[in-house]
Amino acid sequence: MKRIVFIFSLILMSSVVVFAQQERKVKSNAEMAFESLSHDYGSVVYGADGTYRFSFTNNAEKPIVVTNVKSSCGCTIPSWPKEPIQSGKTGSIVVKYNTKLSGSFNKTVQVFSTAENSPVKLSIRGKVNARPSDLKSSNNPNKLLNGTGVKKNVGNNTVSGAKQEVALSDESEQSVQSGDNTSKYKQAKKQAYIKKNNAKKTIKK
Repeated sequence: MKRIVFIFSLILMSSVVVFAQQERKVKSNAEMAFESLSHDYGSVVYGADGTYRFSFTNNAEKPIVVTNVKSSCGCTIPSWPKEPIQSGKTGSIVVKYNTKLSGSFNKTVQVFSTAENSPVKLSIRGKVNARPSDLKSSNNPNKLLNGTGVKKNVGNNTVSGAKQEVALSDESEQSVQSGDNTSKYKQAKKQAYIKKNNAKKTIKK
């Protein structure tokens, strides 16, 4: 019984191997046979070169002409050979993704030609990292509040910073009062008063 099961398993495995080889043979016998139909860029630096070359072989007995290549969006620009690819020779479809668009992407390109297996769909995917300037601004905890001149810090530092601003404004206002009553000192006094009121509003929030 064990021998029968063993023999049956061998036959099944052999069938699977033969089927896989036949399927691979059919793919390689395509008139326009690409080495790969997809490419994963992985993690891409913002603004890096987004070019990739899809190579193919002409397995037909006649020349193949690439008539058109269409991409799924304007962010992916394809280019292709305009001259016929002779039998047995190789050619390539070049795609260039705009890496100044941060975030994940998954795009397709369709290759139209005189080959029997036309059109052929190619795909690219990956993720463009954030622009360095965006990372700097997102990691900066000190952002100025609109028109207050008070730094908005993380957590409870907001209130303490506002209180310090009030104290500084009081000192400025007192120092102004000790001077003469010229337009220069009036303007400085007004600015100190505005800063103090804005800082007090921040504390109340």
